[in-house]
Amino acid sequence: MKYLKPMIAICLLLALICCFAACRRDNDDLPSQSETDESGEVISDQKLYLVKDGEATSQIILPESAMVMEGEAAVLFRNIVKNATSVNLSSGTDYVSWNTSRDEAAVEILIGLTDYTQTAEVLSTLSYGDYAVRVVGNKLVAVGYSQEASRAAVLALRNVLENSLSEDGKSLAIDRALDLRGTIFDGANSLPHYEGSATECPVLSDCGDNALTLTVRNTTPEEFSAYGEVLEKGGYAGYDAYRILESNSLYASYLNGTYQATTVYMAQEKTAKVIIEPIAGTEPVAKTASAFKKVCEPLLLQVGVVNTELDSQMNGMGYIYRLSDGSFLIVDGGYDDEKHPKIENGKRIYELLKEYAPDSGHIVIAAWIVTHAHVDHMGAIDYFSRTYLNDPAITMERVIWNVPALVQSTQVNTGSMVSKLEEYRRNIIPRLEKANVKIVKAHPGQHFLIRDAVVDVLYTYELTAPEALTDFNTSSVVTRITLGGKSTLMTGDASGTSAETMIRMYGDYLKSDILQVPHHGLFDGGTKNFYAKVDADITLWPVATSHYVTVRNSRAHLTYFSGYVNYYTEQELAERKGEVTVPDKIILVGGWLVTEIDLSADFSDRNFSYIHTTPIS
Repeated sequence: MKYLKPMIAICLLLALICCFAACRRDNDDLPSQSETDESGEVISDQKLYLVKDGEATSQIILPESAMVMEGEAAVLFRNIVKNATSVNLSSGTDYVSWNTSRDEAAVEILIGLTDYTQTAEVLSTLSYGDYAVRVVGNKLVAVGYSQEASRAAVLALRNVLENSLSEDGKSLAIDRALDLRGTIFDGANSLPHYEGSATECPVLSDCGDNALTLTVRNTTPEEFSAYGEVLEKGGYAGYDAYRILESNSLYASYLNGTYQATTVYMAQEKTAKVIIEPIAGTEPVAKTASAFKKVCEPLLLQVGVVNTELDSQMNGMGYIYRLSDGSFLIVDGGYDDEKHPKIENGKRIYELLKEYAPDSGHIVIAAWIVTHAHVDHMGAIDYFSRTYLNDPAITMERVIWNVPALVQSTQVNTGSMVSKLEEYRRNIIPRLEKANVKIVKAHPGQHFLIRDAVVDVLYTYELTAPEALTDFNTSSVVTRITLGGKSTLMTGDASGTSAETMIRMYGDYLKSDILQVPHHGLFDGGTKNFYAKVDADITLWPVATSHYVTVRNSRAHLTYFSGYVNYYTEQELAERKGEVTVPDKIILVGGWLVTEIDLSADFSDRNFSYIHTTPIS
């Protein structure tokens, strides 16, 4: 797994904001253009001059913590004005120090979710999926609840600006009656407004695959519950509601025939999330498990996917659960065989399914969970879907994932990675749909009942939206899978941000029997607090055996495990070269092995008879 850095666009935006901040209060130098009353409201002139007689009479204002597209919109606006008039408008942010006040008479272009009252006034007239451009007093406001909407507002304003230029090209004036409106996200307009006594302005985020997340900060559990009632009055029907892991974090979902609204309350954060998506593009989570007949004991296989003697890759991840009816639940899987032919991760999954299925002529994959769209996690399902889905012996029922929107991916990935994400959407999804595989976009709080397995979705990157996804690993879906009375926390490449978010949401309820160590045990994965809360008896470490010692001695993991775990690899356990006594914690390294764990066994057995390791030939 490669280390990820924020996209150059973010760096440019930060530089732009710093530039804005340096000139944030340059309005004193701008010429006055109209008389005002005592409240600062304009009482003359039907035009709002942005440029007059070749001089700037206005300034661009962005939110102090502007999102990427808000910054792009500001640059676009400034370029439009400069190209038309040769005047370069100065820029600033909405920051105001404690001993200053805003100049209501100053002409300012407010782009995005600034904290100006004029921005709030325009937003109050909009649905969540809309944008608008209006003049309020001496402020030209271009805004919507999402960064995409604010950019769309400036794009809609382009023609108005170009047609508002004086004949000599030296003045640019906007009609004060200007009122441009449009819709960018239809689904968001099905949501009623969220009301709260002290809530911050809601922010809408595009989360990919037609899913949108509305974030409402500084709200209460009572206001969250009241919003559910508002949804029901607005045509939605309550579908399910409960506490996530019995914690103080709440979950509720609603359906209206066209859309599904998933709502989550993050108690510690005092934040509500409302996720809206078309029902046609997902599968509402079943409230009861389908009937099944037990024909075998439940197992968990850790499948080694990397061998540094055959391939240069050191990290990768693949897990297979065998459920009690003989069907399977897969998590990730490793690399694409065509890209890495010497390690054949997709083919190995196919062969293991045939080996462990009670009936090799009838193999059912009840669910395939993809934690995130990196090649060492998602490549295997890409290969498997194009190679084996046509096999009459294979039935795949559903895929559960949460692939970010392109705007999020662009911010943190190289062009090749973004291209790969689009390739996944372009190729994998049609294959799955052709094979009648249900595609489910995972959301926090979902509680899947799949035969005798329970899959609780604890984290998706929607919990950190609308903050920029500066580390793509933060997009990893984290689930807790309970089978055979044993719980496994599957973290993918979860980042420290993900780990700390879950600690605040669930605290001690994160306790699990088995933990898949985040991000292959690298320093930017889990935190010491996270490991302590999970307190797993078995730690699964998906990394090449030759790379294990290096990874084991890295930062947070060394800090946590040192003095807490006696280190034993699968080889040592298999050869009985050592036995863990105190404390009773063990680590199983992925390596180039298939490690079978009997989930119905007593984990206190110090002979480890419930663990069986087979080298991959």
